[in-house]
Amino acid sequence: MGGIIDGGMNRSLSSLVYYQNLLSHEYHTFDESDLMEILAPLPQVSDFSFCR
Repeated sequence: MGGIIDGGMNRSLSSLVYYQNLLSHEYHTFDESDLMEILAPLPQVSDFSFCR
């Protein structure tokens, strides 16, 4: 891999930053649809962690 993150992985990881901020600052607006969006990219994140 050489430490390079492709576009799909970049989008997946970037979306998780958004949800981290949402949970930290706007947790009262968090709902089930937000949770489902967070869970969707988790397999890609797991793949990324094993590539290091």
